[in-house]
Amino acid sequence: MGLIRSFFIAFSMYSRVPVPRVRWDEKDCRFVLLFFPLVGLLEGFLQWGLLSTSAALQLPVLLRAALLTAFPFFYTGGIHLDGFLDTVDALGSWRSRTERLAILKDVHTGSFAVLACVLLCLLQFSAWASLDSEVPGGLIVIPFLLSRSFSAMSLLLLPNARGEGSAYQFSSAASRHITAGGVILFSLAGLCYVSLFSARGRYPAYSLLIPLASFLAALYGALRARVAFGGMTGDLAGFLLTVSESAALAVTALAFHGQ
Repeated sequence: MGLIRSFFIAFSMYSRVPVPRVRWDEKDCRFVLLFFPLVGLLEGFLQWGLLSTSAALQLPVLLRAALLTAFPFFYTGGIHLDGFLDTVDALGSWRSRTERLAILKDVHTGSFAVLACVLLCLLQFSAWASLDSEVPGGLIVIPFLLSRSFSAMSLLLLPNARGEGSAYQFSSAASRHITAGGVILFSLAGLCYVSLFSARGRYPAYSLLIPLASFLAALYGALRARVAFGGMTGDLAGFLLTVSESAALAVTALAFHGQ
């Protein structure tokens, strides 16, 4: 029952997928981070389906790009975008670590967050506009799984900067060896999928740059969190996830534009 409850908690917390509501206690939160990558995997498949369907319906390219850019916000409820924007505001303040952590909890939106939101949406919109249904589906899906895997691992490996919040609850209650092992297996499965098909010539060899870009962006997010905040929080995990997905999407657009 603990695994099932953790599964439902993961999807109810990090997506708008309708699942049964379950109680939250430490025992039931042990495997939430283990199932976090599956939330991304489902999002990736839905994004791929939306891309394929809109192309089949011959929707205008810009309308298709707008739908694909907006869909993650509806799927997640904007929880990761909120963390990204809070983090950008905190980093842009150039204040002390304590003050930066306080900014993460501030409900007000600063100018840095507004600018970052516009630039992020512009980047993602342009990338989606450059892609069509001929892009291999796995290269659309896998970055969503990887970004959640990297985010979950950051919460497991780095200290919590605040010592409170849902991310702290999930990481502190986690069965660490099982969760870390499962998340690593998810990541390796995604990487093997890309590597196998690239080696067989179905994808260009440079498609391997897509998971690499996802990893390097996640590493950047983790390092910024450790140096600037002393560890991870839920907002910082959302920042890491967002930059990881955006980097992979940008490289996908560069790799397959005009293919």
